[in-house]
Amino acid sequence: MQRSRAWVADHFPDLKDVPLLETRACHYEATSSRNFIVDKHPEMPTVWIAGGGNAEAFKQGPVLGEYIAKRVLGDEGDPEIAKAFRIPTTEFDPNAGRRGDD
Repeated sequence: MQRSRAWVADHFPDLKDVPLLETRACHYEATSSRNFIVDKHPEMPTVWIAGGGNAEAFKQGPVLGEYIAKRVLGDEGDPEIAKAFRIPTTEFDPNAGRRGDD
């Protein structure tokens, strides 16, 4: 609660002492590349990792499921998409894409 109050005070000073009437959470997760992950585990060749969606990922569920099934069965499909969906090797930057200049 303290972090939320500090953020509000920093961005909306006039609201810093306003009573809180309700809270909700929107659980969001993203990969460092901001893409889905569909790739073999780097140390276990028979294990696949598929994820990296967010609150809207359910919309892509049927297409993503078909893509994952094809990949697991050996059909890489478009190599550029396969490359984009590899396990990211860069560190996650929580501010990427949120600064307005990315």
